[in-house]
Amino acid sequence: MNKPIFGIILFLFLLPIPTIFSQEYTDTNPTLTISMDSTSNFVYQDSEGYTVVIGLLQNNDPLSFLTDVVIQANFYDDFNPNPLEVKEGSTILKVIPPNTKSPFIIRSDNPNPDITEVSTKFLTFDTSESMNNSINISSNDVSLEPIITSSDNVYSLSFLGILRNGDASISNTVAHLAFYDVFNRIIQISTIEIGDVDANELVSLTLNEDIDSSSVGFVLFSESDKFYSDVIDVKIPIPQLRTNLATTCGSSEVNVGGNCTSYDIS
Repeated sequence: MNKPIFGIILFLFLLPIPTIFSQEYTDTNPTLTISMDSTSNFVYQDSEGYTVVIGLLQNNDPLSFLTDVVIQANFYDDFNPNPLEVKEGSTILKVIPPNTKSPFIIRSDNPNPDITEVSTKFLTFDTSESMNNSINISSNDVSLEPIITSSDNVYSLSFLGILRNGDASISNTVAHLAFYDVFNRIIQISTIEIGDVDANELVSLTLNEDIDSSSVGFVLFSESDKFYSDVIDVKIPIPQLRTNLATTCGSSEVNVGGNCTSYDIS
């Protein structure tokens, strides 16, 4: 049974504020089960003045599944060495498979225009029961069109895909699209809520989303209560500009905005 599922945005994407930076804090010791690099974080202020940080966390263990990861974000201004605010969050994936990365997103509790820097670090995590890689997810079509009426560099993205479940029924199923820029920073995350899926069922995936023009691709992945999928890298095509057909006007008319307007030269 095929059933269309419509995407909903997980977090509202807004343009970054150039004056906000991510402080350098790096956990890259290969002996650590978890590693993250704050220098690759993407930080911006939303329309309500809240500061948002998006980053990636890596499970380096070749065998263990990790869950309940706690990440701490410290929000600073330009003058005080102590953070203005400390906020904890977790990863987009509830369970992170071995040798896999998961995005995370943390939003400040308060709107504060004085915040100019953000640092992140992981605090704790637990191991989880093993899950089967039994979800097959694929991208069938991706198209992009500029939004002519928008004053921002925003494109309208249309995505069609397929999710094929394994040999057991699953629940709490979601598919994520994590958009990245030319610096491989995750800058926007959208989620398609799917829910219950029967064994061996095919599910049609649909997402129509406004994305920033700096997005050059996205990674597509899925998880449920029992199964997860591989991570699929999808490049975003060059947007196609809509053009109007040429309008032929009469000898006493002039083309104004694609419309013929008569004029009098007497």
